[in-house]
Amino acid sequence: MVQLNGHNVTPRHNRPGVLGNTYLEFFFINNGAFAHPYEVCSVYVFPDNSNGDSSVWLNEDGLVTPSSIVDADMIFTNSGTFSGAVQDPADVAFDPTGFINTVQSASGIYRIGDGEGHFAVVLKSGDLTASGTRGNFASGTGKYFDIWTLVDVIGSDPKTYIHSFELFRDTIFSTTEPLLVTTSHSLIQKYVNKNSTTKIQIKSDHVVNNRNITEEIKNIFSQSVVDNAAIRIIKLKDDTSTGLPYTQIKDWADTEGYVQIDSEDTITYNWNTNDVETGMYELQVSSNVLDQVVVSDKFNLVVR
Repeated sequence: MVQLNGHNVTPRHNRPGVLGNTYLEFFFINNGAFAHPYEVCSVYVFPDNSNGDSSVWLNEDGLVTPSSIVDADMIFTNSGTFSGAVQDPADVAFDPTGFINTVQSASGIYRIGDGEGHFAVVLKSGDLTASGTRGNFASGTGKYFDIWTLVDVIGSDPKTYIHSFELFRDTIFSTTEPLLVTTSHSLIQKYVNKNSTTKIQIKSDHVVNNRNITEEIKNIFSQSVVDNAAIRIIKLKDDTSTGLPYTQIKDWADTEGYVQIDSEDTITYNWNTNDVETGMYELQVSSNVLDQVVVSDKFNLVVR
């Protein structure tokens, strides 16, 4: 789980439930670099009832067929309405502070972070009649398409980008004994070059130690189950004769909400090393797994 404007949302790869806030991210890359398209027009959510064939919702030009719109389970626009008046992704209408964890605010498309090319919508259970937009009908388990319509560059025709996600109910289950889950972490990087912005990667592995737990439940832990991850980074001092033997660089609260978790429970954090010294650093990750707060071992990382 990550946060959008301070509210918990569940990424598409983190086994979102039908009643939660499903966070559908979209990354736009142009010529190998993240970039804003000229216009971000709309996002449609359709059920996947065609064995993965999304073309049933498109016309011969590759755009959403107007007659299909009535079958959309959810429609997002940049301003939370059907007007489509604001399509420049740099406009304030895309500001994620507009998300206040209500079904009305969930109808918008948001620009994420300080850089370019990162957008998201939040699929939230509920009726959006108060804002005059279509309600969310993606309330059942199963697979869905999220179809994004963009204008890549000025003067070009609109184009669709199609992704998929799945909603689950097995995030709720029962057992007859406490689950005994052991989680371990490992840091991928050992060295980081100074003045780089590096995506720190921490892998997660889970073992269910109960003998009587079904394979179906154990298989859940082969996917994404980590929640509320945060990272702490300290600079180890060469001279420990006075004061603390380290300098705090990033505390847990500094990274909470900025840490991401992928479909294999790899925890990532973009660390900008422009303003730090070279030398030895120590990194730890904290996360929730069921009723446990798992604090990892301390990992050494060299900035050189």
